[in-house]
Amino acid sequence: MVLLLLVAIAVGSTVEAIRLDARDASFARGKKSATEKLRDSYLAQARAQRRRGSRTRFDSLEAIRKAAAIQPSSNCDEAIASLALTDVRLTHTAG
Repeated sequence: MVLLLLVAIAVGSTVEAIRLDARDASFARGKKSATEKLRDSYLAQARAQRRRGSRTRFDSLEAIRKAAAIQPSSNCDEAIASLALTDVRLTHTAG
């Protein structure tokens, strides 16, 4: 009787461990997908700001910085294109 109880506990805990592992893997895939979508949206924002024209360099580079914080690679082309823009930002005023 005790042996049967031990076998039932062992089988039940193994099945539960496998189920929890599958759920954790599914959660990790969903989180990765959401993070990739956020990075892609930052890159799309940088691209749109760059195409808009003048006075967008700093905003575009800021969006690229946010995308690079998520995944450092694959942002070089956008960064180089944004650096080619002209932009002026007032840092302080005299007086």
